[in-house]
Amino acid sequence: MGEIAKTYSGGTPSISNKKFYINGHIPFIKSGEIGSTRTEQKINYDGLNNSSARLIETGTLLYALYGATSGKAAISPIDGAINQAVLAIIPQNNVNRFIYEWLNKNKSRITGKYLQGGQGNLSAKIIKQINIYITSKNEELKISNILRIVNKIISLQQRKLKLLKAIKFYLLNQFLLNNNKWPKKKFGNLVNINRGLTYHPFDVVNSDGIRVLRSSNIKDSRISFNKDDVFVRTSIVKEKYQLKKNDILVTAANGSSNLIGKHALMTKNIPNQVGGFMFSIETNEPYFIFACLESNWFKKLIHKSTTGGNGALGNLKGKDIKNAWIHIPEREIRERIGELEKNIDNFIDYNQKIVNKLIKFKQFLLQNMFI
Repeated sequence: MGEIAKTYSGGTPSISNKKFYINGHIPFIKSGEIGSTRTEQKINYDGLNNSSARLIETGTLLYALYGATSGKAAISPIDGAINQAVLAIIPQNNVNRFIYEWLNKNKSRITGKYLQGGQGNLSAKIIKQINIYITSKNEELKISNILRIVNKIISLQQRKLKLLKAIKFYLLNQFLLNNNKWPKKKFGNLVNINRGLTYHPFDVVNSDGIRVLRSSNIKDSRISFNKDDVFVRTSIVKEKYQLKKNDILVTAANGSSNLIGKHALMTKNIPNQVGGFMFSIETNEPYFIFACLESNWFKKLIHKSTTGGNGALGNLKGKDIKNAWIHIPEREIRERIGELEKNIDNFIDYNQKIVNKLIKFKQFLLQNMFI
């Protein structure tokens, strides 16, 4: 690497000298912020001139030497200054994209070799000694351009996906579930809520048992199966703890407050048991109820039910959900809302699949373009 690129790292202005940070206008980029458009801190020219901090420009290839993101490469989207945990890499032939992709593709190999057991740090010396396989300048530019185009398409598709989710949230709150003209009823009039199965460590078996659905099985409002899922012996399985098609799985308690209330709709019948820190919601109107859970109404209910006056974290109780008041329209409007929820979610799923295929396509390119 040292034969094809120049490198330098920065430093940190004295934390105890606040004048280096007052009215700071230079983004101070740490190892966890190398690909971000914002930084936690900014420094001024006094801080820059009285420390080893170094300036970098937008488009500079940055590499995290240590910290939680050690081994990550990013092309900086902003001008700023870097500290000692960040390495700036300046290729001679201006092939940032090529080296960026190569470093990220080989991240596990590099960190596995030099950070065994999570100990030690990477350094400029180590990075400069890494052997990187390169081709002609013309070939490198072609590869860089192809990957740049693929990354741009992925980025645009991800932005589209984010926009679709924002539109859905807006519709649910502004047009669907914020109508005070509808009669106010308790949410329990439309649902039945059951707490999940409590099991003991000796009930856990291998994958020949029945899968327990936990908070980790909910990803992006979808049911997801994982390699580390828990299975229990069939003798303790009960029908009332099974999540059936069109039931909704909800996280009732979790060590992280951000995960409480996380929910997903079950779209098919498969053997399972709802875990003890979860709820199952049964309803004849799954998509309307799911729309309610996606709204600000449910967010406010979660906050009210799980946060005490002193900020202590509690559990989301089934009775709190059933006794919560909500404006509910007549059946025909509920069906329309549910159909809209279903159609938007299907469109979001379709676009998510496109993103996943594009990412796999990029991985294929990386594996077959000798980088």
